[in-house]
Amino acid sequence: MMKENKNMNLKTRIIRMLANGSREVLSRLTQGGSSFPGKLALTLDPHILASLTKNYQIAVITGTNGKTMTTALCAQMARQKGYQIVTNASGSNMIQGIVGAFLAAEPLKAGEQGLAILEIDEGSLNKILQYFQPDVFIHTNLFEDQMDRYGSVQAVANLLEEAARRSPEAQVIANGDSPYLHMPDLENERLYFGFDYSSQSVNHFESVLVNESCPKCQHTLTYKYLSYGNLGDYLCPSCGLSHPSLDYRMMDIIELDADYAKVAFDEVEYELPMGGMYNVYNALAAYAFGRYLECTPEQIQAAFSGAPRISGRQEVVEYQGKEIHLNLIKNTVGMEQTLDLIGLTNEPMSMVFIINNQPADGEDIGWLQQVDFDRMASYPIKKIVTSGMCQQAITEELERSALSVPIQPMSVGDVVQWIQQTDETTIHIVASYTAMMAFRKVLTDQGIID
Repeated sequence: MMKENKNMNLKTRIIRMLANGSREVLSRLTQGGSSFPGKLALTLDPHILASLTKNYQIAVITGTNGKTMTTALCAQMARQKGYQIVTNASGSNMIQGIVGAFLAAEPLKAGEQGLAILEIDEGSLNKILQYFQPDVFIHTNLFEDQMDRYGSVQAVANLLEEAARRSPEAQVIANGDSPYLHMPDLENERLYFGFDYSSQSVNHFESVLVNESCPKCQHTLTYKYLSYGNLGDYLCPSCGLSHPSLDYRMMDIIELDADYAKVAFDEVEYELPMGGMYNVYNALAAYAFGRYLECTPEQIQAAFSGAPRISGRQEVVEYQGKEIHLNLIKNTVGMEQTLDLIGLTNEPMSMVFIINNQPADGEDIGWLQQVDFDRMASYPIKKIVTSGMCQQAITEELERSALSVPIQPMSVGDVVQWIQQTDETTIHIVASYTAMMAFRKVLTDQGIID
C-alpha cells in the first residue's frame, strides 16, 4: 500500500498558501468556505490533486446514504492506529472538496506517509480517480437517489464497478446485504460486511415481498429477510445471484433507540453513541475498515465512543429549554429511516419538513410520493410544519397520509421565529441538503447556533 515519497513541488506549495489564505478570509466573513479554496486551487492547477495525494494511502467511501457518518467513523478508526489523517469531514465530496481537504491538512514532512479517508460522490468518483489510485474502497449501499442525475441504481453500481476496475489492486469492502454491491466478477480482492441473518439479528427482520430486480439478469429477487430498502438476504431464482459469505457480521442488535445502540459485531459487543438502523450499518462499515486496519476491539470501541456529531446528521441544538433535532435527508429510503429513528422516542414532539429541489438536492421530487408517511400515524406529534421550495409537494403528501395532525406551511424565516416563540420542547427538523444549509444559516444569523 506504500507509495513513492516525493516532496511537494514549489507550485503546489504556493497554491496551498493562496488557497488557505482564501479559506481564512471566507471563514471570518461567512463562517464557511469549505469548497472555495479547492475551486481556487483547481483554477490555478487543474491537476493539483495528483500532487497533493502523493505519499498518502487512500481509502474511498462511496455509495448512496451514510457516506459522511461512515467516513467520520473510519477516520476515528485510523486515528486509533496512529495514522496522520486527511479527511473531508464536512461532507464536501466532489473534487473541489477533496482538494480543499488536502490543502487544509498539515503538510507531510519528508519521508512521512499519511492516510486519506475520503468521502466521494458517486457521480464524481471516476473523474476524481484520474488523479490517484485508491488502496481501498468502502461501498456503503445503493438506493434510488437523484434519478434525474443518475438514471437508475444500476447505473450508479456501474460507476462503482468501473472505479474498482481502474484500480484492480485496491481492496473492496462492500455491503454484502446490497445486491447491487455484490460484484463477483471484479478482479479486486473483496471483503463483505452485513447482517448475519442466521443469528439473533433475524428477530428484528421478516420475510417480505420486495419489487427489486436482479442487477445481473433483471429477474425479480426474492428476500428471505429484509432489513430496509433493498438490503437483506436476497436470492435471484433465475441466475442464482445470492447474498455472499460475510467477512464482518452484525450478529445482534441488543438495544436500539434514537441516540444509542448496543450491537454485537462478530460476537463482540459494542456501544454506539447514535441510534437508528441505518447508523448500525454505518458503524458496521467502519468496523469492517477498523478490522482491515487491524484495530483491536478496544480501539474499535474507542473509535465509536469518539464519534463526532456531524452538522445536520442527528445534530441536536439546545435553545431556551428546547431540543432542536436536525436530520438531513435526500431520498425515499433516507426519509423513511429518519422517520423510523424519530419514532424510537415516545416524547411529544413537533416536526418540520423543509424540502428543496435545487441541483444539490436532486431536481426530481417524485421520490416524495414513494415515502410511507403512514408510519408516523402512531407518533406523539402535536404539530407539523412544512417549508422550502417544495413546500406544496410535501404538504400534499402529508395530507394524503393517515396522519391526523395539524399541518401549517410557512417560510424558513417564519419556522425559526415559530421555534423561538413556541412552547414545544422537542422539535425534529427533516430537511434536504440545501434546505438544511439555508436553515442552519438562519439559525446562525439569529444567534441560535455559532
